[in-house]
Amino acid sequence: MLALLVALVQTATTQAPAAQTPAAASPSVADFFPLVPGTVRTYNDFAGSTRASTDEIGQPIDVAGAPATPLLTKDQGRTVGTLLYRIEGNIVFLVGVDPKKPFPAPIPVLQFDGKQGKWQFQGTMGKGIDAEPLVITGEAKLLKDQVVLGKKVPVIQATMKVLTGVGRTQQADEQTMLYAKGIGMFKANSTTRIGKQAITSTRTLIQVEEAKTTG
Repeated sequence: MLALLVALVQTATTQAPAAQTPAAASPSVADFFPLVPGTVRTYNDFAGSTRASTDEIGQPIDVAGAPATPLLTKDQGRTVGTLLYRIEGNIVFLVGVDPKKPFPAPIPVLQFDGKQGKWQFQGTMGKGIDAEPLVITGEAKLLKDQVVLGKKVPVIQATMKVLTGVGRTQQADEQTMLYAKGIGMFKANSTTRIGKQAITSTRTLIQVEEAKTTG
């Protein structure tokens, strides 16, 4: 980054240079994908009909020798899915769904350097006979500020194309997600295709319960 050099005007009286306000730091990927334990986000999910579900952030746990943060999706209080995330640098990785069976390689799901991001992945999901080929291409970009849950905040849009499996049973997903700084994902649209069949779903954030502090 180039430093801005400010010329000092000399007068008969020696003057100290005026203080400069430091430039605001660019937002990080963690700002848009907050993994604060105890946070609960409530969504309206629509796939033919509408129902509410929640995502709850758990305490970090050890996965393959490094910490990962679980996100538990619940439907009517019952856990229906667990995703294990890890943030390294400017990339959010999905490392597994079971801490005892991590993926062969962490899968990137979001990359953002403060302005934009692009990522690719080619590998497998699962192990052994359960392993399926997986190909991902993704892109993120910073949008104009938007009002999310009553707050005007920076927003990024991420798009991903995901291919799972091969042949006639290959599943193709096209996803568009919107993330708000300090809030997380607040809108998602997804179209899943298997052969000629297509299923469209949406997810909209309606409430966030911040983690409770003690003390």
